[in-house]
Amino acid sequence: VWVRRLRAELLSTEIEIITELGTTEITPEDLMGFKVGDTLILGNDVTDPLILKVEGNPKFKGFPGVSRGNKAIQITEVIEREG
Repeated sequence: VWVRRLRAELLSTEIEIITELGTTEITPEDLMGFKVGDTLILGNDVTDPLILKVEGNPKFKGFPGVSRGNKAIQITEVIEREG
């Protein structure tokens, strides 16, 4: 009985998955000067896969796209845990 309850609890838990398009470093002066239409150059190539982090831990690589009209990421690789 408790196994069934535990399973139900686990299956109803929400898990945070985050991906970043890229990162960059700028000065506070540059930040204060941002306006609509400005372009921010990120430190990666558009052909590089994105890293998907599950609860803050890198777990997958994939590429952005669209699925049934929704923004999506197609997973292309599982990141193996080190150690």
